[in-house]
Amino acid sequence: MSDQYLREQLVWACRILGMQGHGDYTLGHVSVRDGDTVIMKRNGIGLEEVTDDALLTIDLDGNRLAGNGPVHLESVLHTSVYRARPDVHAVVHTHPLYSTAFGATDAKLEMINHDAVLFYDGLAYFDKTAELIMTPEQGESVAAALGQKRVVIMRGHGVLVTGKTLPWVVYTALTLERVLQIQSIARSFGELTPMSDEMASTVYQDKYRDEFIGNYWNYLIREVERAGYAPDDERARRPSATKDAEGAGHAPDDDERHGGPLLRMMWRRARGTRRTTRGHGGPLLRMTGRSGRCARQFGRWSDACADRNPRAPFGFGRVRVAAAVWR
Repeated sequence: MSDQYLREQLVWACRILGMQGHGDYTLGHVSVRDGDTVIMKRNGIGLEEVTDDALLTIDLDGNRLAGNGPVHLESVLHTSVYRARPDVHAVVHTHPLYSTAFGATDAKLEMINHDAVLFYDGLAYFDKTAELIMTPEQGESVAAALGQKRVVIMRGHGVLVTGKTLPWVVYTALTLERVLQIQSIARSFGELTPMSDEMASTVYQDKYRDEFIGNYWNYLIREVERAGYAPDDERARRPSATKDAEGAGHAPDDDERHGGPLLRMMWRRARGTRRTTRGHGGPLLRMTGRSGRCARQFGRWSDACADRNPRAPFGFGRVRVAAAVWR
């Protein structure tokens, strides 16, 4: 794959994870291996803010080779795993809610549904320290704890997820968080009744195929576009369509110059077209329709947005303006 293709995928990977609850201020990072170098986002920005010009290229010693901005303090997590695992080509380190909470307990991941069987060979755990992982020795310790697993739970810290491609590592990170949430809910109903190891192995072979991951990846990109998180940098388009399992479609047509999908959906509400569905804005916009105030407040909301950067990704800025109107 070309360097530019990997960069495009990496921007989408960051945006997807940021939208799906993996963001933690400017913490957390995603990387992809490109030969003997690593591409990852720079320090100082959130996952949902990443564009092509926020990406750095570093070597396996953590030295910046290209790009502007500081390297993440914990870049050694990525480089150490790449050194130890030639089969790994993408790494995610984040602090998602359920995975982090799970790491603070003595619970184990049970084979309770199809999501869980992605991890039928178990999770790894790192409990040597809860400190930031900043030295080569610490990075090697985490890589050793990971072993041949997909995931290492870093107790008191977060999670590190590996994959053979960016679509795979993103899907794995999202699936881990989902299954731990389901397990937490299931425990509130009663004792867990996991499937057998034999059944988990059978389900895994049926469910987790490269061609399926390609479909999921394309869906996640469309979901980002609908939510208004699509990158506005011309160099960070949706990856061009390929025959690869992880190939994606065309460049986003988000038309942020006219306010993006959120403004367009609210305008449809204001005109009474009632076209908003979960696929076009979800509960946030349905809430505005139910309030009965969207139409008369729309002008004030859009005027306020016009004073902000109209091409900024949907995030805290627009939410704050919208919240002020909906109160």
